[in-house]
Amino acid sequence: MKERDQAAYRAVAEEVAKLASLVQDSHQHQQEFLTEAYRLLQAQSREVEDLRNRAVSTEAILAKLDEIGKYLVGLSKYVTINVQKIEETETQADVQAYESKPGLVPGGPGMTPNPQLEPSTQLQPNTQLQPNTSQLLPDVEAVPASEGPMGDIPISEGLEQDAVPVLKPLHPPTHEPRANIRFLHASPDAGHVDIYVDGKKFASDVAFEGVTPYLPIPPGRRRIQVFPARKSAGALVDTVAQLQPTGHYTVAVAGFLRNIRSVVIEDHQKGARPGFARAKIVHLSPNAPAVDVTLPSGKILIGHLIFKQKSPYFQVTPGVRDLQLRVAGKPDIALRVPSIRFDPNVTYTLYVVGTAGQLSTLLLPEA
Repeated sequence: MKERDQAAYRAVAEEVAKLASLVQDSHQHQQEFLTEAYRLLQAQSREVEDLRNRAVSTEAILAKLDEIGKYLVGLSKYVTINVQKIEETETQADVQAYESKPGLVPGGPGMTPNPQLEPSTQLQPNTQLQPNTSQLLPDVEAVPASEGPMGDIPISEGLEQDAVPVLKPLHPPTHEPRANIRFLHASPDAGHVDIYVDGKKFASDVAFEGVTPYLPIPPGRRRIQVFPARKSAGALVDTVAQLQPTGHYTVAVAGFLRNIRSVVIEDHQKGARPGFARAKIVHLSPNAPAVDVTLPSGKILIGHLIFKQKSPYFQVTPGVRDLQLRVAGKPDIALRVPSIRFDPNVTYTLYVVGTAGQLSTLLLPEA
């Protein structure tokens, strides 16, 4: 009996040992399975993350390439330049355009005359010219600026407070012929400024009396913002200008800082009588009185020109000219304009800038 119990005990012990061994093996296999499954999940997670990063990078690269391609396609229709040096190239080209004209020397208010050129006849108002006539007509009447064919300068008022600093374009670029725009800093107390068009910086650190070259931009409604130099908030001017295809515009920043605004001036490069120059005058001095533009003899060419007004265009016999600004209706001379030279077949704008008692002029070709 005792022997049977011992045999049964040994049999049960063996079964228990086998069961324990099976459990141990099962636990080990389960651990290996879980470890392998974890490794595979980690590998799959890395692959998914890599694929996601590739997709984002590819999408960004394709979007950037598409943007660059569209820009280059539009640009190639109008200019052939080094894109990386566009601003430098345009600026040098503008300087060379001045220097290539033998009588125009940039470097201050007005233009320095060529001392080798001799003055000839006097200025002739456009409406007074007759066919086959190159001499000044005997009488030139005063022309009030407000009665001229061009009328007042269209004014775009700036926002006074909390202008939005940088905005996306109101409209996408088009493939129409481009408009051409330049900027003139004519605010005597605004300090240096940065200029943005449709949220993109157009010019940096522009000083008083500074002028940018013309640059082509898409026509249509363009947002123009002027900020204090090196700042992107608190716009001094925030306005919208309507630009026509192939049009040329000078946008002047004018007025004292407390009521600074933009003045959009349309330039017409063509229209001069063959062999003659052509000019208009724009009054941008915020506190100077109305002025008459006269010859040294006192003969009035343009009468009663006030702040933010432009005169009609008038024809000019080429050569060196002397002009004066007089208080409207009086003989008092506000400014003797430094001698300036007009080249044939060129259209100019003479800007009156500064403040009362410290007036100056800028003669700029419309080209």
